[in-house]
Amino acid sequence: DENTLVVFTSDNGGLYRRYDGGGEICTTNAPLRGEKGSLFEGGIRVPLIIRRAGHAKAGATCGEPVISMDFYPTFLAAAGADAPDQTLDGESLLPLLADPAAPLSRDAIYFHYPHYHHSRPAGVIRMGDWKLIEFFDADAPELYNLAEDLGERTDLAAKHPDRARTMLAKLAAWREQVGAKLPVANPKYDPAKADQ
Repeated sequence: DENTLVVFTSDNGGLYRRYDGGGEICTTNAPLRGEKGSLFEGGIRVPLIIRRAGHAKAGATCGEPVISMDFYPTFLAAAGADAPDQTLDGESLLPLLADPAAPLSRDAIYFHYPHYHHSRPAGVIRMGDWKLIEFFDADAPELYNLAEDLGERTDLAAKHPDRARTMLAKLAAWREQVGAKLPVANPKYDPAKADQ
């Protein structure tokens, strides 16, 4: 246990109930909005506990937003391995273990969920406390300040149009950079078979 990095986390928030809205309510993500399959905080904000003996102070907390793509570069750095000749989507979290107040060098994290499953197809950019959700089947994005509204109840896009436009442009540029696929209409869609 003296040379092992232990990570406890989840890949998504709790599943509230069946995708069709039926069945028992089996979990709550309160006060967060959303669930597994949603890009609201209830779907993407998950527990993360990291233990690395001799490198992290026990019981320390860190408020820096991170994403699961950060694990690969973290594991490489912890092992002292050279990064392969490929694009790394994340950043090493080792600096945060040494100093939980240290910021990472990026200015945003991104999420891409281009299909229907407990929610609607969407993309997200988070910059500090600000989070913009672009639903691909809607005309206008939604903007939230997570420091003031963790439950994402008050859309601030109309109140902060410049911020919303800037974040939306950064999200679109990121999608272009990584070659993210967008949903396309299914010409054979049959609503009677949607639950199959």
